[in-house]
Amino acid sequence: MNILVTGAGGFLGQRLVSVLRAQGHDVWGVTRRSGVAQS
Repeated sequence: MNILVTGAGGFLGQRLVSVLRAQGHDVWGVTRRSGVAQS
């Protein structure tokens, strides 16, 4: 499944991205610092 996570650079967002990737999802993270980055 493709998932977009806003706040992916934050404390919870980083962990959420890690968990979702470990479950086999395609995760895109949006942060203030670097625009849109694929994780």
